[in-house]
Amino acid sequence: MPHNTTASKRNNSSPITRAKQPEKKSFRKRAETAPIWDNIPAKTVHVLVCACATANSPATLSYTRDGTALVVSVYHDGERYVDYLADEGEVSDYLNWLLDDLLPLSSQDVTDLRAMLL
Repeated sequence: MPHNTTASKRNNSSPITRAKQPEKKSFRKRAETAPIWDNIPAKTVHVLVCACATANSPATLSYTRDGTALVVSVYHDGERYVDYLADEGEVSDYLNWLLDDLLPLSSQDVTDLRAMLL
């Protein structure tokens, strides 16, 4: 028998080659009303990342384990600041707090970053 015929008759229990089940789009469980990063304006996320990069404070954007809130972690000045945003509207308020209070940005940096939102 040709090599490929033998392989096709073999019952393979490998999860990789087994018949596929409908694929999940994400491992994360999510309530229908939960906020998602896809709904946040791209300019807002861009400015958030740029502000953190300018201040040399890396940021991580994620979700809570139960999928009911957005998570923003900023590592700044030797500390990790973790905030949970339960509403997509809170992201702009959080960004304003970053720009005005947490990150050591010059007034020119803040002006330039806010101009990016327009």
